[in-house]
Formats: sequence, C-alpha cells, structure tokens
Amino acid sequence: MNGTRRQWWRLAAAGGLLLAGCAALPPGPRTVDIPEARLARMLATRFPLDHRVMALLDVSLTQPRLRLLPQDNRIQTELRYALGMLGAGTRRVEGEMVLSYGLRYEPSDRSVRLKDVRVERFDVPGAPERADRMSRLGSAVTEALVRDAVIHHFKPEELQAGQGWVYEPGEPEIVPGGLRVTLTPVRP
Repeated sequence: MNGTRRQWWRLAAAGGLLLAGCAALPPGPRTVDIPEARLARMLATRFPLDHRVMALLDVSLTQPRLRLLPQDNRIQTELRYALGMLGAGTRRVEGEMVLSYGLRYEPSDRSVRLKDVRVERFDVPGAPERADRMSRLGSAVTEALVRDAVIHHFKPEELQAGQGWVYEPGEPEIVPGGLRVTLTPVRP
C-alpha cells in the first residue's frame, strides 16, 4: 500500500508540473480578417473630406471606391475631387483621381493606418492648359491629407490573450477578399 500511495503522489506531482508548464506556454498566434466590404464601409466613413489649405485652396474628396491589390500588398481607391482657389473669378476644378497605399500597424493607439500614399492618376477634365499644374497641386495636397489616416482600431479586448499574455499585431497584409493581420502572443 505504501508503494502504491507513493506512486500515486508521484503521478499527481508529475501531472501538476505538466499542467503548470502548459499554463506558462503562450497561446498560439491567430489572425484577424477584415472583409473587403467592411474595409469599404470603414473607408466611406472618412468621406466626404473637405479641407482648406493655407486659406488659398478648398479641397473636397468624395465617393471613394476601393479595390484590393494583393499582389502589391496595397489598396487602390478611386475618388471624386473638387479643387477651388479662393478668390474672385476662379472656378472649381472637378474630376477623378486614383490613390494607392499600403497599410501599417501603429502600436501607440492600436490602429491600422495608411502608409506610402501615392496619387496614381489625377484627371483634370476640360482644362488641358492647366492640367499639369493642377495635377501636381492636387496630388501633393491629397497625399498630405490622407497620409497616415486611420482605417481601423483594435479594441483592447481583441488583443488580450489571457494567462498574462497579450497579442501584438503584425504588419497588415492585403489578401484576396480583404485585409489580414496576424496576432502574435507576447508578454507585456
């Protein structure tokens, strides 16, 4: 009996150590997928975007249409724009433009933000003599307006992993059908 009891205690101690060891193991990584339709809705909430630049120029951006470019890990957005110089006798120039951008994770506020914004196309209809100048001006202003814009915030509870672990988002990845972010467990 004494040997059996000792054996039982050894098994119980080994089981307890095994359970304690498992509790110290980090949870596995997980992914968060944001479908393209949800990305489009989140983007649409940022528009219309109206901005006055140095009391000289009114800029309006509207009607964003999103297109994923997974092969380049970028998003393309087609927009309507309106540019108007403040002052008498000037008329607004309206047209369409196409932006492309990547995404990055910003840990300070748990956000996914635009990065590397580029104006791919800036159409200036009906003003060929001013097209080049308006295109450069509109591109510079637009890139400045949307650079680093927030497209998504992670809620604190989305990054809790339990047992003293938290999830740290990696770099956002554009995949067919949406956005994917891999969350890796870390000790805070």
